[in-house]
Amino acid sequence: MPAKLDGLDEAIAELNAKLAEVEGLTAEAVRDTGLAVLSQAVQDAPVETGDLRRSGSLRWDDGTELTAASIEKNGKTINYYESSATSTKLSDVVATGADPSKVRDNKRPDGCAMVIVGFSVPYAAAQHEGVDFDHPKGGKAKFLEDAIKSVDLTKIVQDKAGGALK
Repeated sequence: MPAKLDGLDEAIAELNAKLAEVEGLTAEAVRDTGLAVLSQAVQDAPVETGDLRRSGSLRWDDGTELTAASIEKNGKTINYYESSATSTKLSDVVATGADPSKVRDNKRPDGCAMVIVGFSVPYAAAQHEGVDFDHPKGGKAKFLEDAIKSVDLTKIVQDKAGGALK
């Protein structure tokens, strides 16, 4: 005698919805991890004129890019990131060192599986590898490598996506 299971279609639909939610939250976690790495690397990059720090950027799969920038206000340098996701960049400004989970933009990186963090000035690699260089104005060698090591991707993903499974 064949058995009939009522509600199986609804259960499968609910499971698929949860899986899609987790995938989106995992993509956000990857983006948040990239932001945390970029923020730390910008803070740790050697500084003489500030060009190296301002050349830091984060790009994810859909082409959205955050670029480090700074402005002078009342004699103080304010570091922030500009997003290519919207035409109104000032609305997407995020202070350096801010909580990466607070960054939001109009172009969510749903399905994002990869982020690229980098520095675009020609001497960035030399400064990164120059462990014997002096940095009297601040910063250090291995600024990107150390930033990557300092961020726990697994914890960020668990924190972000774990709640969706409850």
